[in-house]
Amino acid sequence: MSPTLYVVLAASLPGQVPGPVLAALKTSCGSLYLELLLTGGLVVPKDGPPWPFAFRTIQTATGLLVPDQWGAGLRAATAPLVAFLTPDMQVAPAWWPAL
Repeated sequence: MSPTLYVVLAASLPGQVPGPVLAALKTSCGSLYLELLLTGGLVVPKDGPPWPFAFRTIQTATGLLVPDQWGAGLRAATAPLVAFLTPDMQVAPAWWPAL
């Protein structure tokens, strides 16, 4: 089964941890079949809660700007809906319904 939505999550700063934005996506997207494409060296925190969505790491060259990382994620996505975030962006509870 293919995801309904891909979210390309790009690192805007080295060493960022995407925990807060992941928690916000969990709240906003509920039971939606979602896959996160992590770029720029982002990794899922291993000590966090279990996440209800799939993760895939997209390898990108070191030092790429966020739009270039998003482009790499877009090329890897196959769902008709793709959203783009960075770990420091805020995701409102009604983010997915508004999208």
